[in-house]
Amino acid sequence: MSTEPRPLAMQIVLDGSPSGGSTVVLGTCRDLRRLGWLTLIVCPADSYLLHAARAEGLQTHAVSFGKHRLSLQALAQTRRLLDQHRPALVHMHGARAALPAVLLSLLMRTPPLVYSIHGFHFPFKPWMTRRLGAMTEALISARSAGVVYVSNDDLTLARRWDLMPREEDRTTLIRNGVDPLELEDARQLGHAKQQDLVFLGRLVPQKNPMLFLRIVQGLDRSVTAAVVGGGALEERLRRWVDREGLGARVRFYGALPRREALGVLAQSRLCVFPSRWEGLPIAPIEASYMGVPVVASNIPGTREVVHHGKNGYLVEGSEAAPYVDKIRSVLADPDLLRSLGHAGRQIVRDHFDRQNSSAAYAALYARLADKATSDARTEKSFALSELP
Repeated sequence: MSTEPRPLAMQIVLDGSPSGGSTVVLGTCRDLRRLGWLTLIVCPADSYLLHAARAEGLQTHAVSFGKHRLSLQALAQTRRLLDQHRPALVHMHGARAALPAVLLSLLMRTPPLVYSIHGFHFPFKPWMTRRLGAMTEALISARSAGVVYVSNDDLTLARRWDLMPREEDRTTLIRNGVDPLELEDARQLGHAKQQDLVFLGRLVPQKNPMLFLRIVQGLDRSVTAAVVGGGALEERLRRWVDREGLGARVRFYGALPRREALGVLAQSRLCVFPSRWEGLPIAPIEASYMGVPVVASNIPGTREVVHHGKNGYLVEGSEAAPYVDKIRSVLADPDLLRSLGHAGRQIVRDHFDRQNSSAAYAALYARLADKATSDARTEKSFALSELP
């Protein structure tokens, strides 16, 4: 039996909130353990991801990234973690999470850096912030041994903004995925529908929960809805619902544990996903696997999950009326609901099985770690040959 120690992949995550990003990182780390890799999840103290990872026996370390784009404290903590754990590579999730390790790579030798882009946010910012964001993305990609895009739309945007590494072999597409076994328990709850519509996501401007509530307001009074998630907008949304007299139709669940949130999703007839921007969102994938059709905004990333007319519908613009019209017609047609739900499960099986994405990450890690070891040996051999 081999006694070779398993390599360590450090995972740096800025947020750690109960979101699709945390779900992807947690699930991938769980799979990597089976595929021969140790992981160290580095994320904020008291975050959902930190507690969930510890509950599963995954190694974690709490850090503070601060409120600004770059924190000197985060820089120092990252340096200490690299010295202490000597990882085979560092996997950075998002630009702010990547900056400390990238800047350290300019000052010292670091392990290979892997950068996953979970959606570009900078194109939706004011002009100056947009330019700074593009420059930051270009720097991170240039310093990373591997750059992972989770959607074809992000690849297209990176080409348009000239953000991609010059060497093609440093770029790869690995879509987010879900574990069907993990979703099966929740799917069984779908036989008893408790509400017509569900919004599942963080209550932040990106996810556009206010548009969801305006959609509900525009539908027949018999239509009921659930809001699953927490965030900065929650109290404002609750007050708006009370003021508009929608309290009997809209139920707020808050930020539920994952299993309970999936249960609410499964017990809904339609999932409404009106985000302003995404990378490759997990909630529509989960809904599709559980046979819940999705009505979503026609934006990059989401349109790679929601196939218009097959497992749901894509809606143009940011007004409630087009959503209301489409949702009303779908809810009125039980046969259409069933066919959309059936097609959704097949789409997830074909394109979004997490076993495939985790295997792709393990292969990428092995290739980059082997190359780093080979380069170090070559460099050492060259240095010895120079000795008198």
